[in-house]
Amino acid sequence: MSRQSKPMEAVVLLIDIGEPVSHEDKDGQSFLLKSKQCASRIIQRKIFSDAADQFSLIFVGSNKTDNDMDYPHIEVKQRWFVPPNWDLLRAIENMKTTDVNSADWLDGLIVAVNLLKHETEGRKFTSQKIVMLSNFATRLRSKDHLEDVIATLKEMKIKLVVIGPESDDDLSSEETKSNIQQKGEVLIGRIVDEVDGVMCGFAEAMSQLDHFQKFIGRAAPWHCDLEIGEDIFIPVTGYKKFAPKKLLTWKKKSIEKTPIIQETVFLQGDEEVEKSEVINGHLFGQTVVPISGDDKTSMALTTQKCCQIIGFTKKQNVPRHILVGDSAQYIVPRNEIEGAKIAVTALVKVLLEVDMVAIVRKVYCKNSAPKLGALIPTCEDASYFFYHVPLPFAEDERVVRLPSLSKVQPSQDQLDAVDHLIDDMDLTQIDEDEDPYSQLLNPAVEHLNNMVVLKALHPDSKLPSELNINIKNLLQPKPEILENASTSLDNIRTLFQLEEIEQKSYRKGAADLFKRGSTGNDTEVEVNPENLADSIVGIVQSTVTEIGTVDPEGDFLKLKELGEPFGKICDQMQKVIRKLIFTSSNAVGTRKPLAALTLLREQCKKMSPLTYNSFVASFKDDLVERGYSDFWEIIVQDKLGLITSVESEESTVSPDEADTFYQINKCESLSEQNYEMEAEDMLDML
Repeated sequence: MSRQSKPMEAVVLLIDIGEPVSHEDKDGQSFLLKSKQCASRIIQRKIFSDAADQFSLIFVGSNKTDNDMDYPHIEVKQRWFVPPNWDLLRAIENMKTTDVNSADWLDGLIVAVNLLKHETEGRKFTSQKIVMLSNFATRLRSKDHLEDVIATLKEMKIKLVVIGPESDDDLSSEETKSNIQQKGEVLIGRIVDEVDGVMCGFAEAMSQLDHFQKFIGRAAPWHCDLEIGEDIFIPVTGYKKFAPKKLLTWKKKSIEKTPIIQETVFLQGDEEVEKSEVINGHLFGQTVVPISGDDKTSMALTTQKCCQIIGFTKKQNVPRHILVGDSAQYIVPRNEIEGAKIAVTALVKVLLEVDMVAIVRKVYCKNSAPKLGALIPTCEDASYFFYHVPLPFAEDERVVRLPSLSKVQPSQDQLDAVDHLIDDMDLTQIDEDEDPYSQLLNPAVEHLNNMVVLKALHPDSKLPSELNINIKNLLQPKPEILENASTSLDNIRTLFQLEEIEQKSYRKGAADLFKRGSTGNDTEVEVNPENLADSIVGIVQSTVTEIGTVDPEGDFLKLKELGEPFGKICDQMQKVIRKLIFTSSNAVGTRKPLAALTLLREQCKKMSPLTYNSFVASFKDDLVERGYSDFWEIIVQDKLGLITSVESEESTVSPDEADTFYQINKCESLSEQNYEMEAEDMLDML
């Protein structure tokens, strides 16, 4: 079964560039500038949505006459229909007004219809459209062909979109339209009504073009058999319900016509290595284990495409927090297969009745990795189907022990205030047809596309430091939501007072360390020899930015006092302790790392016992593995192991578990020397 191709529309952009469109409105912008913004946005949206539509470009009011019908001042700028590209966008951006004030916009419409009639022959366009941008301020040469134009538009089923001046209702009292312009609008309005087209002003058009068009495509079907046991096979089809929007790929996209050539070079130091001499490797601890192509092939898991039901379980056993993956699938009965719909409907109904889900093993295609998933039975609009959502394997799940919140005791007023805020900002009760949040766009994608357009059209310009106003609006809640929650937000501000804590600065200037003389105009410096050493030490200490091996305890306390994040300085202290033990010379001894470990434990006891317990557990393994059992015995003697629940309420470690932690299994305590002796004994036996 072949996949259906994308719909491809032939679009003619018909833009007026004559003298009448050069006049500025009350907002200081000319009609041509607005036309340029609108047409440019149309092309940009098509470029980034990867649409299959193709465009042609015609200017009305040009100094040149270039069309098959020899109508004056009508220039076919882009005759052949081409995909939206940067050259077309640059042509629109470079449009300039002319001094022509006698161009006939109806002639331009006739040329556009003629172009669609002849240039689309033999090409597989699914529809045709003319987008016309004009203020209709020029006198028509003749209206003789008006009825023929309307009849041809209807016969060819051409969609007509007219973007022109604002309606009379939207104009201020100071703004008036000429008699010619009013007659032109009446005439184009009649054409639009006759062909069932669309007519709007720039404000309405730009409100729909502010953001980039979302990619719209058909989900590719995934055909497979739903297997139950060895004898039951139900033909089903999977469709993606949603998939995350991916950003532009910098590897394959090019603004210019020059192709992008990718080259991969392997270097060992500064020397280039041939690709044939390179194999894959995996780190096992600190050892690189080489894996050749033959090894990789022999280790690969051979699988076949399938969707096997492993078993069934209660729906409560599959909580939302364990669902993984970045997309979900509809699993529906396969079309045109007799009995498939009956079987799927029966299975879904039974699972809904007993409130259970099916656990499946899914292999997307031959030799792809098997994945675990849940088939969640669903009934919507009298249709029975499954949602397939990936599940984690046992080794993928992480059990995170979070500290207790027993120390945080909010008042009843604070709890009520948060409840009211949640109620006021609740979006779950909004009707889906009126829900503006169901179509929210990704600000990161919008911003990146804007920046790419800017650099494509203006390569030498700098990127703006301020966000586009449309991007800022995407990052803000809707005004009506904020207005509804204004009272609750005021209560939150009142009940949850935030105090700014001033950080003490330890950076002293020279004027603070040395007393200046006060006599005469000349500046004299008084230096007290007794305090000179202390002053220099103060300068050194005031510039502490991270924990070092010279004075780890002092650095830790200094950084904590300066307001550095506690987790950050704990990580630094852990690295320093490891460095002092494993990489420093024997002259360092155990005093300094032991003192640092003691301080770290005391501070974590008050702030974050989980951080220390995680560190000391991995630190124990490293000490035993590397043969530093002597230092571990000192830790045991000084009771520097796990922080227990008796020492800190936030700890989940019992005293018995802490005592067990100090013990070392015999297999763990074998030193490097013992391993070498065993290896020599084995060689002797051989």
